[in-house]
Amino acid sequence: MYNNLKLFNELADKCGNRYLAARYLASVARNFGLNPQSKGIILESKLLTWALTGQEPYTKEELDRRRRNQIDSDVAELEDYLCYVDDEEVANQVRKYYKKSLNSRHVVLDDSSTLDKYRQMRVNIILRMAWYGIN
Repeated sequence: MYNNLKLFNELADKCGNRYLAARYLASVARNFGLNPQSKGIILESKLLTWALTGQEPYTKEELDRRRRNQIDSDVAELEDYLCYVDDEEVANQVRKYYKKSLNSRHVVLDDSSTLDKYRQMRVNIILRMAWYGIN
């Protein structure tokens, strides 16, 4: 994270100001996102990091896997919420119950007891945030 801030500050110095640097990054990230190999598969946050660092966020194998398992746009937007969740078990539970919610057309909360009480509450909170936050 600190390295990205350092890179952005260097870019801002080269561009003359932070606003131009942000516009430049957005433009480069948008072009990466329009690429037929990555269109709709890579999250916008990953595209911005790619534009800043120059390092592709996924290997070719990972891109192929994501393309094969490409899910509808609602679930793809869910990944924007989950990129901040460090606990992979919680993230997987949110994905599972979000898909169940899409199928039943209303929020289906986790009552499975596969996680401890507090992690289960976290799943339900993130699930509600994603359900009511995504149009």
